[in-house]
Parts: sequence; C-alpha cells; structure tokens
Amino acid sequence: MTVRYEVADHVARVTLARPEVMNAIDLATEAELQRIWSDVEQRRDVRVIVLTGDGERAFCVGADMKKPAGSPTLKGVDYWAAARPGGFGGIALRETLNIPVVARVNGYALGGGFEMVLGCDIVVACDEASFGLPEPLVSSMPIAMRCGICRGSNVMPPSSGMRPTSGSGNPKLASSQATTMSQPSTISKPPPSA
Repeated sequence: MTVRYEVADHVARVTLARPEVMNAIDLATEAELQRIWSDVEQRRDVRVIVLTGDGERAFCVGADMKKPAGSPTLKGVDYWAAARPGGFGGIALRETLNIPVVARVNGYALGGGFEMVLGCDIVVACDEASFGLPEPLVSSMPIAMRCGICRGSNVMPPSSGMRPTSGSGNPKLASSQATTMSQPSTISKPPPSA
C-alpha cells in the first residue's frame, strides 16, 4: 500500500507510505491519491484532512523518477505533460475539495511535494522541515514546477515567492525561513520525552 487512508472522528488521515523512497510519488501512488480525494469529496462525515508522509526524513520529495521493474512509466516530456487533475498528487491545484487540508510536514517537501504543501490550507512543520523546487539545479522547468511557482506566488509575498526556485545556491528553505513567507503556518517541536 503506497498511501494509508483512514477516517475517524471526522478527520481523514492521508499518509504517503513510501518512506524507503522519501515518499516520492509514482504512478500507482498518484492514482491512489486521486481516488482518495474523490472519496473525501463525496463524504459528509469528514470535517478536516491531515496529509503527511511516513517516516522522519520526508513529507514528499516529488515525483519518483525511477522505474520499478515491470511497471509502466512515462519519460521526459510525456511524464510532465501527463494529465494530473488537481495538480501534483491530485491536491496541488485542486479546486473541488471544500474541506480544510492540513499538511503535517516532517522533513523534506521538495518539487511536487512542495506543490502539495502549497495546495493545503494550513501547514504545520517540524523544525527539520525544508521546502523547495530543486528543478532548476538540473536545468528542468517542467509544467508541474510552473504550477508550483504560480501557487507559491499566491501564498508568499512577491519579494520571496521566487526564492525556492532560484537556480543559484541552495533552492531549499528551512521551516524557520519559510514562516516569514506565510509557509508553514506554524512550526512544531516534538513533545518532550517521558
């Protein structure tokens, strides 16, 4: 199972469950996320959605560009041009979901993972979280990244909205830097050990 989905006490919990690849999204995971968002839209018992990644290293590092043996895959321009209703992960640009979505960011939120964060209503990040669109480092300006830039410009001040996309230096933002740009909503520290 690449995504865990459960509803209890009016809360839908959606967990990307591929920690071995830092919760990168492959075609099967993308299809499962589309199914989940469609299901949540039809339910009347869900009042909030919590989206997170399994493990401590990453929320999501974007697209899984490695092809598992025997699985279909798209390459190059075909991958980026593929239809993605609702944007990356089905949530980045989704306009039909009328339920608040909370991103619980633990670790890296890069590329499409950052786009998914930008598509959420509230972002809670740990101290170690970092955000960014690293595509310029590999001279790639995919369609999905353009969507991330557009969404980022809607939620971050103009003077800082392009910082995670600049091709020079480190394209990632620490959670403490991102709070000055309206992302994340808050930074949380783990509870003290008992």
